[in-house]
Amino acid sequence: MRLFLRFLTLVVRLSTARSQSYPPHGEAEDDILEEHALNTQLLQVSHALHRGPISGDFWDLKAILTDSPPGAFLSRMGVLVQAVSLTYNTSRPLDNNSTSTGSAGEAGFSVDGVKWERLREFDRDPTPGGVFARVFVDRQSKAGVVVFKGICTNPHLEQCQIDQCYLIRIQNYGLLSPIVARLGGFSPEACAQHQQHLDYTAQANQFIHQVQISLPEYQLLLTGHSLGGMLAIVTAAQQPNLLKALTFAPTPFNVVMKQELNFSQEQIRALPVNELVATCDPYDCGINAVYAQQARAGSETCLYLHTEEPAPCQGLVLPYGSTTWREQVSNSPNSTNITAAIPELLCKGSAHRWRRYVDVVLRRNSQGRPANLPVCSTDFSVLETALQTAR
Repeated sequence: MRLFLRFLTLVVRLSTARSQSYPPHGEAEDDILEEHALNTQLLQVSHALHRGPISGDFWDLKAILTDSPPGAFLSRMGVLVQAVSLTYNTSRPLDNNSTSTGSAGEAGFSVDGVKWERLREFDRDPTPGGVFARVFVDRQSKAGVVVFKGICTNPHLEQCQIDQCYLIRIQNYGLLSPIVARLGGFSPEACAQHQQHLDYTAQANQFIHQVQISLPEYQLLLTGHSLGGMLAIVTAAQQPNLLKALTFAPTPFNVVMKQELNFSQEQIRALPVNELVATCDPYDCGINAVYAQQARAGSETCLYLHTEEPAPCQGLVLPYGSTTWREQVSNSPNSTNITAAIPELLCKGSAHRWRRYVDVVLRRNSQGRPANLPVCSTDFSVLETALQTAR
């Protein structure tokens, strides 16, 4: 049992950012709007959005992910890395691992000499827990980034307990979810006390509508790491062709789309996958695809294939490394056997750390170009498919 508890502790410390100590920045929010006011404002959003997409695409995801023109990848991804890091570093509770990304500060950050301002009026830090978020804008280009924060990992804090209850609810660990829940003390009975705070997708959707109402002239991109990445994708998926998401190692979201958003399989297939993007370490998202059925269906997954193997991953089969990879893992007992799964889940937890993604994404080669440009394919999003050609 001690081994299992050690395993659980390592697995749930997935993301992220032990921050420096910042002074408190205001009382936590309750609901952003009263129900009747929200309905009125959503109508305004609907009318505004029917004007069509804003011309001149600041967030051209294909151009970013193919580094076209040269410099596009590091410039735009640099913005997202800074925004996610600053969100981790200024959100309460400060229980995560420190990130150092250069010029990040409480007021905002700069990338390539361009200032991105943190709009504090949109800071979302609910008590006792729920969806945490930040908004950053470049006022000159009228571009904005909406960041949803990943899980907090201190099991003694109520907000972190709520996060874990939500992960169990959406079957983050696939068939292992009931076992992981029991070992961590997150049984249905234990989580029942947090039930009123587990409407994460509704909270995120309400929040993005508030931002759209207030910033109608801005091109918005949704992002986040881990749970935050999942919230970015499922929120953008509710406004296809109007919102985009470019994320880092999102929590599997197929259960969320089907059970919380009531998407049919046909609706999921019809989503604009090239505008709902997960970027991942192959061990991180590959192992997710083993345990969570149809893990990231409805999105495109882009893999950072040229990464150093995390120490816990040594000796494991490289996900997506060969055409036989799926056959090997499909026939293993690990998706239902917690003991057999421990090596893979420890590997996944190590690969998933936010500080690691900062280095993987922003690493440059000797010419100053991206050292780890991702390879993208919808085929990387799920386990249950034949390999296709990646772009």
